[in-house]
Amino acid sequence: MLSCDSLQDRLRTCGHLQIELVNDDQAIGPVSILAEDEQPFPEAVLASGTSRRRLFCVERGDAKRFRVVRGGDTIAVANCVVSRARYEYESTVSRVVWDPRGLVCENW
Repeated sequence: MLSCDSLQDRLRTCGHLQIELVNDDQAIGPVSILAEDEQPFPEAVLASGTSRRRLFCVERGDAKRFRVVRGGDTIAVANCVVSRARYEYESTVSRVVWDPRGLVCENW
């Protein structure tokens, strides 16, 4: 998991941003929603209507890539760009949602 505690992150100015990865209850079947630094793993599989959280070290303008994987195949990709100021990170939970629209970045 990425955090602001690594040496590389301490050398740059960044803040913690909570990201909720959501498989919407309107989605049919389980999928894995993965951040760019993740490979598929059992805990990443989300049933319809469930979610998991990740913490990222980011600054305004950073882009994070997410993908939806089902059966070993990537079926959707989204690039989410941080547009919030650092002081808003603690009070904000950004979301990456798999729903009938596709893979969507919300509240970034």
